[in-house]
Amino acid sequence: MLREGHVRVAGIDEVGRGAWAGPVVAAAVILNLAKAASLRKVHDSKQLSPHQRATFFPIIKESCLAWGVGLADASEIDAMGIVPATRLAMHRAIEALSPPPDALIIDALRLPDIDLPQRAFPFADSISLSVAAASILAKVMRDRMMVELESTFPGYGFDRHKGYGTRAHQEALKAIGACKVHRKTFRPIQPFTNEKHIMKQIKFYRTSGKYGCFSNFAPYPIQLKGKTWPTSEHYFQAQKFVGAELEEEIRLTKSPMIAVRMGRDRKKPPRPDWEEVKDDIMREAVLAKFSQHPDLQQILFSTNDAILIEHTKDDRYWGDGGDGRGKNLLGKILMEVREKLKLKP
Repeated sequence: MLREGHVRVAGIDEVGRGAWAGPVVAAAVILNLAKAASLRKVHDSKQLSPHQRATFFPIIKESCLAWGVGLADASEIDAMGIVPATRLAMHRAIEALSPPPDALIIDALRLPDIDLPQRAFPFADSISLSVAAASILAKVMRDRMMVELESTFPGYGFDRHKGYGTRAHQEALKAIGACKVHRKTFRPIQPFTNEKHIMKQIKFYRTSGKYGCFSNFAPYPIQLKGKTWPTSEHYFQAQKFVGAELEEEIRLTKSPMIAVRMGRDRKKPPRPDWEEVKDDIMREAVLAKFSQHPDLQQILFSTNDAILIEHTKDDRYWGDGGDGRGKNLLGKILMEVREKLKLKP
């Protein structure tokens, strides 16, 4: 296509068409021919190890003229079918390119709605460097998404099989049913899509909500370190300054919101090991809260095996980030505590 006078030829490939769960992800790459020599070892992502793909990932981004990634999620796949959804993901990847392409080379699928010269070849990732580069970007990006989805929907092993139809994935479906990111129109998933099998999610955030007692702001005092803390949030924030006067000042403050403001005051840096210990301190506070309040413990038990999610766009670490891509560590800790307390005699 370069011989035909096209300067910005985008190679396009996708990953995830055959998976049972998660998005289909497409990438588009326009090579910078002056830097193409740095990509001479690049070829089809399926022939590379995860380590090799991760090594090439930044090299490709730095060596190309433009790159873009697009996806279609499980709900879009169910609504329109996998082939139209794959084309949609490719459209989105192309739209992300800057500068835009003037021609396309695509692995297998043509894009009839795009008015650009294009060539589609089976196994194009084995004959076109730009398509091979796109296949690596798409694969690495999708693998990372699936690792994040395992945090949001634990128990399926998405971080290992990436949503594909392995024996372990099938056994997980039998045990806990399908979840939000499963492709419910795919035949292997259909037996697990009725109400009995779909894994329930419980979202919480505001203390006034149905499960507001799960919030660290909920007014349930806890006893730790020989002292009474008005909320688990008070305890958590105070431990940033353990042994300092500020620890006691935070404990005595009237509301958890004030405790948060004091704990986040950049003029007062936290203990040097805070990043290493903060998860365990949160576990300690949550366990104390539900151990010391039998009524809360029963509410927690009533959720059975539901996925617990702190649903807020304001927190991508303890919450889900509002879009499901956050770590949801508070939800995960609540589920850990639920299982731990169930085992107590």
